[in-house]
Amino acid sequence: MSRTSALWQEHGVVMRAATDLNRSVPEVGALWSHAAEVFIEAITRILHRAGVPEGDAPHAAGPRQSPVLDDRANLLPCLAGW
Repeated sequence: MSRTSALWQEHGVVMRAATDLNRSVPEVGALWSHAAEVFIEAITRILHRAGVPEGDAPHAAGPRQSPVLDDRANLLPCLAGW
């Protein structure tokens, strides 16, 4: 999260412009979509390492099964691999 925060602080103006223009300028949209996919893939890997089952719907995760997400001490090693 600190890396994401640093990116927004350093490049926030450009990133905000990208979010505003991504639907009207095809080149910006393609770059923005690629950037989003990079973050989605990284977050997905973190969640898998934390024990969250695969699935793309809210019900796919089922009931709270992974205490690792409730415990910062256990979650931080998962984030460190990001």
